[in-house]
Amino acid sequence: MIDPHGLLGERTFDYANIFTNSDLSDPSRPLAILPGQLEARPKVVIVATGMEPARLLSWIIVWTGLSAAWFIGDGDDQGTAIDLTINSEARRLLD
Repeated sequence: MIDPHGLLGERTFDYANIFTNSDLSDPSRPLAILPGQLEARPKVVIVATGMEPARLLSWIIVWTGLSAAWFIGDGDDQGTAIDLTINSEARRLLD
């Protein structure tokens, strides 16, 4: 993988944002926040990468919290709601 900034970090973080991207790119067609999606979609990543489920869910929680904070700062209620919905669901699944 090429990282033009020369940054190193947890590879799981790179996967976390894909769980919100579909809804954030087109909020009129919600996919990520549909019931059952967060139970199903991580399984695909886990099978393909061998990541630990709890680790992936933890990074989804971190990412959606950070992203929601940015949306709150921008006054974007719709983006905030999407991130917080997925965050809440990921926390529920982690428990």
